[in-house]
Amino acid sequence: MNLGKIIIIIGAPGSGKFSLCDFLEKKYNFLHLKITKLVYEYAKKDPVLEKKLENGEFIEEGQVNEIIENFLNYNKNRNIIISGYPRTKNQLEFFKKFKYRTELIFYLKLDDEELLKRVQNRHICSVCDNRFFSNKESCCGVLFKRQDDEENFYKKRLGLFVKDHSEMDFKDFNFLEIDSSDSTENIAKKLFIYITRMNITF
Repeated sequence: MNLGKIIIIIGAPGSGKFSLCDFLEKKYNFLHLKITKLVYEYAKKDPVLEKKLENGEFIEEGQVNEIIENFLNYNKNRNIIISGYPRTKNQLEFFKKFKYRTELIFYLKLDDEELLKRVQNRHICSVCDNRFFSNKESCCGVLFKRQDDEENFYKKRLGLFVKDHSEMDFKDFNFLEIDSSDSTENIAKKLFIYITRMNITF
């Protein structure tokens, strides 16, 4: 049985990672590893972790790595797209054990002002985790705002992301940076143009 391949989408909170991964999952049958959703599910059973999330802190790298590794090993024959991981230099080093399956790391870049504007309007479905940029939309569950999307918490998260991202070296991977101010569909088209040029097949 052939091993599945991996694409990683990274970027600051609010850069459109989840929306792009969700689009690719539905259109191209990728399995979307929703690390943020998994972390929040873990937090429901762990008061310490829940408190850290409420304070806008990232969880311990070892715990994140364990979640990722278990998921990838269990789904080793599926093509997987990952949003929001790796976030740090140490996580990137850990992930090199899956380099043989990783085709591309795709970085969504957006200026701070636009990022803040997005998260201030972001609402999430309590059931399917879909993202909306208005509370007037409807979905299968109740739309809510994450506490760590509040401006003070968000600026703290953004600062941590910028610091961690500056320490990461992607030289061992195929790495592509793109402006994420475009529509999700157009960004997906650009991604697959690059994949085609690289002769990557799934």
